[in-house]
Amino acid sequence: MAGRLDGKVVAVTEVGEEGTEGRTYGGLWAQAAAREGARIVIGDRELSRAASVAERIGATGREAVAVALDVTSEESAAAFAETAIARFGAIDVLLNTAHLWFDVRRDDQSATYLRQVIDYNGIGMWIVGSAAAAHMMRRGRGKIINLSSIGAWVQSPRYAEIAGATGKLPNFAYALSKVFDNGLTRFMAGTLGRFGVTVNAIAPGIVLSEGTVRQLTAAERAAWVERNALRRILDVGDTVGAMLFLASADSDAMTGQVLVVDGGHVMLG
Repeated sequence: MAGRLDGKVVAVTEVGEEGTEGRTYGGLWAQAAAREGARIVIGDRELSRAASVAERIGATGREAVAVALDVTSEESAAAFAETAIARFGAIDVLLNTAHLWFDVRRDDQSATYLRQVIDYNGIGMWIVGSAAAAHMMRRGRGKIINLSSIGAWVQSPRYAEIAGATGKLPNFAYALSKVFDNGLTRFMAGTLGRFGVTVNAIAPGIVLSEGTVRQLTAAERAAWVERNALRRILDVGDTVGAMLFLASADSDAMTGQVLVVDGGHVMLG
C-alpha cells in the first residue's frame, strides 16, 4: 500500500533532547513521515542526536540523513537545505520543530534571555523557513509546518506569581516566542501562497515529555489535566496525525492556519 508521503523529501530541524529515544516532536514526526514513504533529512544542534534518529529510520528500510544544524545561523540553514537537495533532489516538506522548551530557564526573567529565546524559537524558524522557501518557490510547490504551542494563548498563573514575588513584569519568553511563530506562519503563508507553497502550524498543549517533567511540577501538571476537556496530558504522538495531514495532499487547499492539538484546553478558556 502506498504511503501518504511516497516519494517526498521531508526536512526536520530538530529531534530534541538526549535520552528520549526519538520521542520528541522532531523525532516522532520524522519517523512517522518515513513510515509514510518519505526520505528524511534531520538537522540538529547535536549531530549525534540527528544521527541516532536517522539510524532508527534506516533500520526500517527507509532513507534518512543527519546534518549538524544551528537554526540561528543563516549559513548553517543554507547548508542544511543544500544537503537535502544534493542528497535527495528537493525539499517537499519542512518540519520546523526546533525550539527551546526542555532547557527553558524559568528563573531567568531578563530582557537578555527574552531575546535569546525569541532568537532561537522565532527568528530561527524564519531563518530555516527562508532557506527552504527559496527552493520551494523555484519549484512552485512545497509545504512548511511550524511547531507552535498553546503557550501563545494561555495565561499561566505563574506570571502573576513572578510579578508578585519580584515586583517586576515577567519576560514571557516562551509564550512570546510562540506568538511570534503564529504570526510568522500567517505572514509566510500570505507571501508564499502564489508560489504554490503552503505554511501552517501545529500548536500542541502540554504533552508528557521529559521537557514537561523538567519544567512543570507534579501539581502544575495535575492542574493542566483539570483544565483539559479530555482530562489527560497528551503524548507527543498525539500530534502525529495533524502533522501527516498538513504534510500530505489532504491539506493542499489549507494555508495560514494554526491547528491546536491540546485535548480541548484552549477551547475551555
